[in-house]
Parts: sequence; C-alpha cells; structure tokens
Amino acid sequence: WKSVFRNISRYKKRIFMTIFGICGCMSLLLVGFGIKDSIGTIVASQYEDLHKYDLYAKYSTSYNSEEIKLINDYYDSKKEISSYINMYSATSQISNGKKNMSGYIYAIDDVEKFKDFIIFGTGDNIPKLSNDGVVITKKLSILLNLKIGDEIELKGANGEEGPKVKITGIAKNYIFHYVYMSKECYEGLYGTDYLYNQTLIKHNSDKDLSE
Repeated sequence: WKSVFRNISRYKKRIFMTIFGICGCMSLLLVGFGIKDSIGTIVASQYEDLHKYDLYAKYSTSYNSEEIKLINDYYDSKKEISSYINMYSATSQISNGKKNMSGYIYAIDDVEKFKDFIIFGTGDNIPKLSNDGVVITKKLSILLNLKIGDEIELKGANGEEGPKVKITGIAKNYIFHYVYMSKECYEGLYGTDYLYNQTLIKHNSDKDLSE
C-alpha cells in the first residue's frame, strides 16, 4: 500500500486522468441505459396502445373492390385471423411549402372499423376522419410547424408535385409520420378510383401467420 500512495503523489496527472476516465465511462453507461428504457417505452406505447393490429400485408399490385374480395375470402378462411381491414397506403413527401418530411398516406375505406386498428388518441378531443381534410400525426405537425386549419401538399415519394389539402385533426403517434384520410377525400384529391394495396390484420393465435 505504501507504493500505491507513493505513485499517487508522484503521478497526479495520471490519477486525475484515470478518475475522469472512469467517471466518463460510467456516465456513458447511464445515458445508454436511459436511452434503451426510453426507446423501449416508446415502441411499446406505439404498438400496444395506438396500433392495435398484429401484422399487415402489403401487396405489389393494387386491387379494386371486386378483386379484393378474393383476398378477403382467403382471410375469412383462416380461423387464426380475428379481424382485418383493407386500405390504400403510399409513401409521400409531406410539405408545408418550405420543408418536406417523409411519411405515409393511409386512405381508409371503412372509417368506423379503422378505429379498432389505429387509435388517434384518448379523451374527448380524438380527431375524426372527414371527407374535406386529413388527420396528421403530432410529431409531423411539430416538425413542420402545422396546426388544424393549415394546408399541406402531399408530394410524391420522390418529391413530385401533389395535391394540397387542409388539416382537420392531429393524432397521437410516436414512430414515423402518417397522413390519414377517408376514401372519399382520397378520390377527391387525386381524381382517381380508390384501390386497395394493404391489409391490417388482427389474429387470435400464437402461430406465425407470415407464411
């Protein structure tokens, strides 16, 4: 122990470097565990409290209302599937006129049924889908400095010009950015017939349905 104290008195700089190094490492460990806990909480809130579906199927081809019935027949034949909803989705560059953010457009056919799959919020001020505007997610509204009544442009995935639409609601959300609209709103904005290219699915089995 005498040699230890002798070395401390001789090499003070090394001692301070060692102490600061240990403190720095401990700080990084604490920050890392804090970030891990925060991310874990966010993911759980997103996919347990807000997104109530278990998986989704994205199709390489879009289907009309008659063609989608064949896919519905398949889902109806699977006893593991308790519920599903067909919809249209697309990637978009969402713009406030000055800044773009990448996100997803969800156009919903059955608005009432959709409430069982994605929750917009809690309490008395839950936004509702209408035919004259869209609901956007909260983080998107913050990043683009948007509020209800403002207008956004729904550009193409590569930034091509797109339709402009009014914001009628802001939904709770933690991961990614979404713009939700009704089927009628979509057809009015894009001047085209509504098609289906995605299905949200709930199942009542532990079996892997990705097969």
